[in-house]
Amino acid sequence: MNRVQTILRSFAQAFQNIMPTRWPWKNPLFSGTLCVVLIYILGGIWHGFLLYKAKRTDGPVVWMARVYPLPIARINQSFIFPSGFFTLVASAQKYRQVDQNAVPDEQAVRSQILATLVNEKIMFNEARERDVLVSAEEAREFYSQLAEDNGGKEAFSEVLRKLYGLTEEQFILLRVRAAVQQKKLEESAFTRVKVRVIVHTNEGHLRNVIGELNSGKDFGELARINSQDQKTRENGGDLGFVDRQTIAQSYGDEVENALFAGKSADVVGPVKTKDGPFVLFRIEQISGSINARFETWLVQEQAQKRIWRLY
Repeated sequence: MNRVQTILRSFAQAFQNIMPTRWPWKNPLFSGTLCVVLIYILGGIWHGFLLYKAKRTDGPVVWMARVYPLPIARINQSFIFPSGFFTLVASAQKYRQVDQNAVPDEQAVRSQILATLVNEKIMFNEARERDVLVSAEEAREFYSQLAEDNGGKEAFSEVLRKLYGLTEEQFILLRVRAAVQQKKLEESAFTRVKVRVIVHTNEGHLRNVIGELNSGKDFGELARINSQDQKTRENGGDLGFVDRQTIAQSYGDEVENALFAGKSADVVGPVKTKDGPFVLFRIEQISGSINARFETWLVQEQAQKRIWRLY
């Protein structure tokens, strides 16, 4: 027993020798800092539980998101944080109070909103890489025109507030900016063709026109003589620059695929349109490097990226 007591006394003496004479948590500054850090960590854990496990989008989760920047989606190394998401969810809830026919499934609304934000993030990342990001001035100019076309700024702002619970700044940041960015990206990066067109109900007639083109006649002049499209024949069939979506809406998917498979100076057709007549095109110029519709490109980008979404 005496041997054991001796050993214990030796350990106690050694412990006293290596420990400071004053415990650091007796220092008010240290103890206060430690308490703040512990409270912050515990708050983060609670916020993470509410956000990821309980999947709350209201109450304390909204203001805690300002303190704890936890992501709700990731696209490769790019993250989406919840502030804009919470605003849009609250806006959808506000609209459902006005319109009882709006989508009643809260989970479906959240999933749709987050999917939209993911698509917009992919779009903005692409625009940043191509140096065609939309500016705040461009977004505000578009909003001003939109408001003027819908009753003026005051009336439009009142509609935003009553139906969606959004301010002008929130609407510009969360909705207008993305719409303007899509248009700017499509115009600068997506394939557009400058074409002339001849429209005729008789396919054989258009094949005869091809023979005249091969003999050296001008496409524009032949369009003025042969085209049955009153909107374009007077200007020689000139459609200007058009994208895939425009051609598909006007003439159909088959015409779109045939035209955008061509090269500059090609004569494409005759191809039957969705409404019956046949079309003959001459491609004068091609611009843009993404030869796909915007929606198709988004699907392709999603397949190539590692994407995680909370909803």
